[in-house]
Amino acid sequence: MSRKRARNKNRTEKRLRPPARLSIAEQQSNAGPSKASGPAARRKIVWAPVAGIVLGLALIAGFGTVLPGKKTESRREVSTKSASTPRGPVTFSRDVAPIVFQRCAGCHRPGQSAPFALLTYEEIKKHARQIAEVTQRRYMPPWLPEPGYGEFALDRRLGSDQIGIIQQWVAEGAVEGNQADLPPPPRFPEGWQLGVPDLVVTLPQVYTLSAEGKDVYRNFVFPISVPTLRYVKGVEFLPGNAKVVHHAFINVDETRQSRRLAEKQNPPGFDGMELPESAVMPGGQLLGWQPGKVPSLTVGGLSWVL
Repeated sequence: MSRKRARNKNRTEKRLRPPARLSIAEQQSNAGPSKASGPAARRKIVWAPVAGIVLGLALIAGFGTVLPGKKTESRREVSTKSASTPRGPVTFSRDVAPIVFQRCAGCHRPGQSAPFALLTYEEIKKHARQIAEVTQRRYMPPWLPEPGYGEFALDRRLGSDQIGIIQQWVAEGAVEGNQADLPPPPRFPEGWQLGVPDLVVTLPQVYTLSAEGKDVYRNFVFPISVPTLRYVKGVEFLPGNAKVVHHAFINVDETRQSRRLAEKQNPPGFDGMELPESAVMPGGQLLGWQPGKVPSLTVGGLSWVL
């Protein structure tokens, strides 16, 4: 995982609260019931060592940090179908707010990676021309898969009609319209998005990232203690400071190779983009986090063994 150093000339360094909490949702095996552990996450996280370490297994999370990003989505699955073309003048309340609330507000809200919020008419109007530009270029909402290669859940792309609505709204003066037409603002769960996890693992000590310098790619090892076989249905990553974490990839190392690398360095973790060959993602899984990524549980029959 890499951390890009935030280039903030007003500070000499940024002290990261433990950069991540990982929650693991377990499906009980025949070996017995799972044990719940760990309180719900707080916005300011106090990190503590994980007790009961099993030496043969470690979770490897690689983080990248960068300047405050511009991403996110709500948990609600969205469609790529275009919105209906409005009749008459376009208004914020009736036409634009539903688009922004559904596709932008997940990241553009307090405490997330985006540099400004987009939850009210005043906030959105202030950035109206910028929104029109980046949506027309399809730079926002962020979505990397090329069209024409299958359908994806939680597709963030805007339809052509939705982009046209935003363009028309800005061209007509960004009118607010009738507040009675305004949909309810989006609501987001606090803390864990998937609910209280069955297992929480945390970084045992704080990692401090300098505010200036080259990008930092740092790999952290989270020892995991499980009393018996578990089938994992979902993993959720909760960064301690979302504005400086660029991304995270999560691998499992059933050997001690990653742990030996981490033990040789202080502060925690080890540098580099190359992991030991023993550190891999579970078969059929793509475990990671980026700003705006929505955690989800596996569909029936696709859990993996921990």
